Amino acid sequence: MEVDDKLSTWARIAEQFAEGAILVGNGASSALNEGFRYESLYDVARSRVEHPLSELDAAVFDLLGTRDFEAILGSLKLAREVCRQSGHETGTIDARYSSIRTALLEAVHSVHPEQATIPNERLTSMQDALLRFGEVFTTNYDFILYWAVAADETKMRRRFKDFFWNPKPRLAFDITDTDTPEGKTRVYYLHGGLHLFHIPAGGTVKASGHEGDEDWGTYAPLISLVFDYMGAEFPLFVSEGTSDQKLAAINANSYLAFAFERWSTWWGPLTIFGHSLSPGDDHLVSPLVRRAERTLSLGEELPPIAVSIVARSSAHIIDRKVHYQKRLQRSDILFFNAASHPLGSAPKDE
Repeated sequence: MEVDDKLSTWARIAEQFAEGAILVGNGASSALNEGFRYESLYDVARSRVEHPLSELDAAVFDLLGTRDFEAILGSLKLAREVCRQSGHETGTIDARYSSIRTALLEAVHSVHPEQATIPNERLTSMQDALLRFGEVFTTNYDFILYWAVAADETKMRRRFKDFFWNPKPRLAFDITDTDTPEGKTRVYYLHGGLHLFHIPAGGTVKASGHEGDEDWGTYAPLISLVFDYMGAEFPLFVSEGTSDQKLAAINANSYLAFAFERWSTWWGPLTIFGHSLSPGDDHLVSPLVRRAERTLSLGEELPPIAVSIVARSSAHIIDRKVHYQKRLQRSDILFFNAASHPLGSAPKDE
């Protein structure tokens, strides 16, 4: 099948995807701020911060074979505890932990915009766009989608559900309490987020800055990026690594495993916005391919799927179309111009 450089607009196809699901990737964040065009948070921490990762720090990443900060810090924390229990000195481990954590914090600060730099009308437009869907999945761990969901407080409280509502401890995830009423938009952070923490007492919580706030508490101030909360020493997010490494990190946390299970079993109209579906995302692609194969084997019709593309040039559009068709193993994908969607005004990257 010949591939052309034509793109639809979101308005032309939107009705087919109402009440369906959307997968939001880095393109939605980079559309708002150039800082999110970084290729790797590890590379930023290595050279673009005041206290960059040292050669000793880099050696730890190489030893463990990952660029995922959460996995590295978790491993160092475990090693430190083993040494303490065994009566061994922990100074070297403590130094690496402190250095890597500092570089991570500075790297996130260096690429993350302040909320005040984003017009609230832009965030409310994004919020309205998200409300068209029944399920919102995102692999972004920054605050952009969080801010968009919370842009209009009334809509936030009445329409969105993120599964962090259990009061003990406050705003905790409880696998036994995940039922949501009909008509709500459910939000899933597939790779965690800067506002989520796995606390020592057990379980995952959402940071909040307001006493008595029982639902979408504002992490005040969000951009302060406090890396310790309720005893946790760093946020819960899967930053980098291979698909298998990401999946291992996901399965090690009950909330992430729950969110991924919801993604793996979703089958209906799907919009993919600003997501490259790179080899590092095989764990996201595989469930879609398997379910499509099973549906076709039963002689049933495939639900529609739409993918955004940044209209840089004819060659770029054709290249991306071929990429997505190969990755998803489907030739019936509806491609639309990212700039025509509220999440992608003046997009910078995908």
